[in-house]
Amino acid sequence: MNALARQLVRGWVGLGTRFLPFADAASPDLPLPRLLRLALFQVSVGMALVLLVGTLNRVMIVELGVPASLVAVMLALPVLYAPLRALVGHRSDNHRSELGWRRVPFIWMGTLVQFGGLAIMPFALLVLAGRGDSPSWPAWIGPLSAGLAFLLVGAGLHTVQTAGLALATDLSPPESHPKIVGLMYVMLLAGSIVSAAVFGTLLVDFSPAKLVQLIQASAVATLVLNTVALWKQETRRPKRFLAARETPEFGVAWRAYASAPGTRGRLVAIGLGTMAFSMQDVEADVLWVVGGLYGNLEALHTLARLVGRERATRVEVVLNGDYHWFDADGGTFSAIEAGVAGWRSMRGNVETELARPASDDGPDAGCGCAYPDDVPQEDVDRSNAMIARLRETARAVGAADTLAALPMLRRAVVGGLRVGLVHGDDRALAGWRLAHDTLEASRADGLDAAFDEAALDVIASSHTCLPVADGWASSIGGRPLAVINNGAAGMANLAGTRFGIATRIAAPGVPEPDGLRVLWRAERRGVDVAAVAVEFDLAAFLDRFDRVWPAGSPAERSYRSRITVGTAYPAARAPRGAFRAPA
Repeated sequence: MNALARQLVRGWVGLGTRFLPFADAASPDLPLPRLLRLALFQVSVGMALVLLVGTLNRVMIVELGVPASLVAVMLALPVLYAPLRALVGHRSDNHRSELGWRRVPFIWMGTLVQFGGLAIMPFALLVLAGRGDSPSWPAWIGPLSAGLAFLLVGAGLHTVQTAGLALATDLSPPESHPKIVGLMYVMLLAGSIVSAAVFGTLLVDFSPAKLVQLIQASAVATLVLNTVALWKQETRRPKRFLAARETPEFGVAWRAYASAPGTRGRLVAIGLGTMAFSMQDVEADVLWVVGGLYGNLEALHTLARLVGRERATRVEVVLNGDYHWFDADGGTFSAIEAGVAGWRSMRGNVETELARPASDDGPDAGCGCAYPDDVPQEDVDRSNAMIARLRETARAVGAADTLAALPMLRRAVVGGLRVGLVHGDDRALAGWRLAHDTLEASRADGLDAAFDEAALDVIASSHTCLPVADGWASSIGGRPLAVINNGAAGMANLAGTRFGIATRIAAPGVPEPDGLRVLWRAERRGVDVAAVAVEFDLAAFLDRFDRVWPAGSPAERSYRSRITVGTAYPAARAPRGAFRAPA
């Protein structure tokens, strides 16, 4: 075991204290090789976190076809154990065993629990996805077994990390504790980075067999890493040689901790910091902006396939509003909600009106479209009738509160390019300043200043239902600016076409996925900003549409012709300025 340990840490030690962060935390009683060997438990934790949050998050949705809402529940299960870390730490502080260890039993038990969860996880996921002969089994077996696997992994990694960090501080002098913890988290990041690269490489050509091999190899790696990390670390002090001492109850210890000066403020700061971290700008190598999905389940499936073919590390999808519209039946509405659950949703005017409380219903409760004056009143009336029916569906499936909580604005950073995500325009949720026939006038009416005030390079919108993309040099300083309005992802946009359009923004060097059809594009600060076709199964969509909106219904009269034959808007009018159609 000593030979294996030396081999594992030799590379790290060779870097020297000048290059390895916090390596000066070592001391005569805890030399660097021993400290780095102990830190291997953090590598196993980082590996498990990447597997759950990164690899399986995508694999379950894209390759296995598990609904994104169910994936979100599964990924949240390991967090349920996190509040118990305080109890685990207290118990390990006061544990007295015949073998003379305090921390080792907790780390070893956490390792076995994590190993068990990983051992059953691949088979549970395949059952959850309906692979093999699992459709002949009771429907509850898949979710129950997968949920158990995720809970076990979460309980194991939280127990290992809590007791492991406590052991690291036990072995080091008090003045070195901050550096010790810093080094431990450097190793966590190192384990995460290496694991992400390995997992991505091994699953380039996905198959269920490879998934089983990868997860079970992770289980074995967890066992090996944690065993090496623990070997001859904690000094044995057998129970019979320890003087009897009073062990405080957990509740008493917690109250004592909470009553210390500054504790509540520290906990509040940690909570707010965690919230702020989750609310930070969207950062991605590839950003898909999907506006106007309009409840088109077939278009959603097409987008999921396109996004799933991306080969970049960080891929984000933002729905910038109006992803509901034609889905007035409860089944399709719920399927849309489930399908977008793994993406970042925003409120458009449709979602805002669907979230309206019943007490606000009345003759003035329309679609919130804020149509220009040249739109015929009968079109407005039909849209208001559609939103009234859709609002009943949203309330029936209990979606109103979820929609009300969605943000109306988002920011993203792609390869250094700052992107503002809106539904309408720079001034209003349902604004029309970024429409194909008003964009030029908006540039003369303060649009460049809006970019500066918000510190943006690109604004992506969709509300106006027809696409336009324009790139120009700012009148204030000359920096490159752009607006890209994708029109509608869920129905035809251009004359003689029947496909939807989405926006794809990709950092330099990111390859295009297979099957991508670019309509027009421009380069802004080295980043590719493109409109791409969403070629969905029109026959399947029309079959669903006609059942929900039969002949003579408001949606049929307003939209069916556009869906089947396109609009009168020529494709040549959409790309302007720096944007060009591919040769």
